[in-house]
Amino acid sequence: MLGKFGLIVALASCSVQANFGGTEYRCPDGQTCPDGFFCVDQVCREQPGQDGGVDGPGADGDVPSGVRCGAPALISDDFSSGIPWWSFVFEDDGGSVSVAGGGLVIVAPPTAGDAAFIGDSYHTTIIGNRMSVEITDVVDAEPVIVWVEDRTLELELVGANLIGSMNYGGSTTSGSVPYDPVAHRFWSFAEADGVVSIEVSADGVAWTTVHSRQADVGLKFGHFEVALRSTGAAAGTARFDNLMEGGPPAATACTIAADAETFDDSLLEDDYVDIANEDCGRNITGGRIRFALSNAGGAQPSCGVDTKWRVDLRDSSFGVEVVSAPPDESGLYHYFQLEAPGGKAAFYIDSGSLYAEYCAPGCFDLGAVAVDPVAQRFWRFRVEGALSLEVSPDRVTWTTLGEVATPFDLGAVQVNYRFGNNGPSSAVLELDNFGPMP
Repeated sequence: MLGKFGLIVALASCSVQANFGGTEYRCPDGQTCPDGFFCVDQVCREQPGQDGGVDGPGADGDVPSGVRCGAPALISDDFSSGIPWWSFVFEDDGGSVSVAGGGLVIVAPPTAGDAAFIGDSYHTTIIGNRMSVEITDVVDAEPVIVWVEDRTLELELVGANLIGSMNYGGSTTSGSVPYDPVAHRFWSFAEADGVVSIEVSADGVAWTTVHSRQADVGLKFGHFEVALRSTGAAAGTARFDNLMEGGPPAATACTIAADAETFDDSLLEDDYVDIANEDCGRNITGGRIRFALSNAGGAQPSCGVDTKWRVDLRDSSFGVEVVSAPPDESGLYHYFQLEAPGGKAAFYIDSGSLYAEYCAPGCFDLGAVAVDPVAQRFWRFRVEGALSLEVSPDRVTWTTLGEVATPFDLGAVQVNYRFGNNGPSSAVLELDNFGPMP
């Protein structure tokens, strides 16, 4: 509904085979993994938080506090300083997301079923944790919180009832309770001992379960979204506060991956993840990733590819090969950006020109040039003291489109390419070589 949904975890005993540091643990049905491991795709993998942590991609040594490098333990905010740096915002026509009076205010669009929402741009985890938000006021609308990845957790107010649902392992299960705005002021998702729970609370301390379920696949890193769906009856609003009890999120980072994602098979390397929804078809073939947009039924699709973890870009470079991009059309957008605490930098196309910009916090264009798909086949961010945004026809000769003295900390950034439309256009994008680009 709001994105590409996902989560979850399963514990099972694994037989032992050779080939995993001398021992490969596999977990067929009915068996459990050894202590400190969890089951993903029938292979037992180290579980974050066990035995001092897990080596992240390219990381040197274990990560403390049970947090894999590049993934904050939990995104948190008290909404006291405007729209958070860690977020992305979506607003159907007539909807809005803003911060006012120390809280997050979402206004629902006028069309029934449309939505406005805010989500975290990073891949976080609820392994052994709780993700929660306070709902301080609801007027003529249906607030919903969602955990987004390959699978879904969702808690939504529908009429007079709170409905919690889980969609994974090939089935959807749900539970519901009559909504009480006092007793249900706090909403949450939590995981403990292999059980995922959707819970509510009056005070954020004592929790009541709406629905729970034994997890059955490896618990993944994913996105958390807070949304408002319109009932179509009025210009509904809701006010939220204290996401994960407020306070700043942790900011660990991985060393940059050794290799780019070359899309040589259908499975992305562990350092990368693709994002899609039901109106953005994704296909990996011929060594490229291809996204095909449609807007059937008035949908506004968005998709792309991301670094899964925040990475340290200092004294490094990161790029993408734009194999085939659609013409510049009204309502169509695609951009290549890095996001960090305190700012962003991006390549984007508008009105026939390729722009370089940065935002820290206001946005400024660093340079622009007429779009040339041949001369600008490769785009990259390069950090050598300053941050440079460069283009190349061949990855050998680079032209600087824009440069700025480091405007924000580049030691913990997420890089992503986004492709979508907000209007009546359909289009295709093909990418390759997403990753380090010296």
